[in-house]
Amino acid sequence: MKKLLLLLPLWLLATSALAADEMLSNPGFEDSSSNGLFGTTFDEWSATGITLAVETTDKVEGEQALKVTKATRDESYLYQEIEGPFESGATYRLRIKYKVLTSQSGSDVKLNCCWQSPRDGDLDHEIDLLKTDFFTADTWSEKIVETTFPDEASRFFFSVMVAKNASVLFDDFSFQKVEGAAPVPTEPTLTVSPTTFTELSTQLN
Repeated sequence: MKKLLLLLPLWLLATSALAADEMLSNPGFEDSSSNGLFGTTFDEWSATGITLAVETTDKVEGEQALKVTKATRDESYLYQEIEGPFESGATYRLRIKYKVLTSQSGSDVKLNCCWQSPRDGDLDHEIDLLKTDFFTADTWSEKIVETTFPDEASRFFFSVMVAKNASVLFDDFSFQKVEGAAPVPTEPTLTVSPTTFTELSTQLN
């Protein structure tokens, strides 16, 4: 019993440290509400052109997942803006877990993310990674992308697009800094190897 009591503070500290690394709010869609006017909404998440519901049976972890019952527009989105703070030169990993219930010929879900600047708006930085082609899976699957922070950005726009008439389950999203990422050098550097040379001598003529 004493050992358990001693280990409990360490476990709570480790859990808090892991939770602090997550930059998304409500990443597992555990917090939601419903009313007659707005339907079902999930705290901290915004939705455009999609009808949402709570799924409590088919989920990855936690008590519930988010269900897109139907996307009604050609461009329908689930999104959240991440304000930081961000670390210069760091790499960030974004992840979504999804399961397509009603497919539209395999073109069902895509990432539509970007870094944003207060002066320039949406940035083209690594846009080929952050704005993907459509993908699909009829079992729980994971999409992971890593992106580096551009110094001119102030926030990250985390967005998932759902194809019109598709229905999808989402759970366990994440946006975290990759630990141990090497910072981008700010000045040119030169490395010389080896650092010393063996002295040689010879006779001429």
